[in-house]
Amino acid sequence: MSECVNMVYWLEAVPSEVTEHLHKCPVPGCGHELILRKSNPDEAIQEIGAIAYRSVFNEEGETRRVVNVRIPGLCWCGAPLPQSERVVFITSDVEENRAEAIRILHQEQGIERDVAEVPA
Repeated sequence: MSECVNMVYWLEAVPSEVTEHLHKCPVPGCGHELILRKSNPDEAIQEIGAIAYRSVFNEEGETRRVVNVRIPGLCWCGAPLPQSERVVFITSDVEENRAEAIRILHQEQGIERDVAEVPA
């Protein structure tokens, strides 16, 4: 039985004077980049989640299918995003966050199926 090594990651604080910050996720295999914005330097970065859809074509026409979920304040892989203070996290944090995103994804997909099964 092999054990997962909990790597420690840290993200330096986003400088207070910037209104836009390019974040490159440090988690191996992720590769996502996000531009974090704030309306003025005195405000904190306001980060919202996201849902990724894919178009699906069937006999009823085109529909959208939920294929991924990103929780607010997290990367698509589950790693925290930088904030106004230094952020430190470990691999197990990323795994727990991703498991929660997958749970939400399955919930969203279930809602889609329920809506599709309601007769018009």
